[in-house]
Amino acid sequence: MMHESMYSGITEQLLFATLECYFKNNCDKLKTAEELYIHEDTLRYRLHQIGDVMDCDLNAVVFTFAMLLPITSIFVWCVFRPDTPE
Repeated sequence: MMHESMYSGITEQLLFATLECYFKNNCDKLKTAEELYIHEDTLRYRLHQIGDVMDCDLNAVVFTFAMLLPITSIFVWCVFRPDTPE
């Protein structure tokens, strides 16, 4: 899904968390920025980075729908995954 790694793993995690929060807040930039404790301009910059890395338009309804399923799946897996034996 992502192009060649243009960012460090930490930055990719930050961008993924931003995208997840953005969708969780129904693409409301103000609510997302408040929840992430960042300025709206910082959020816009991150969303621009995400769009560049994924080569997509975050405002496109088709993209939003296509991303909600994998993000929801990852969330469900993280919450409900069985404990791994030690």
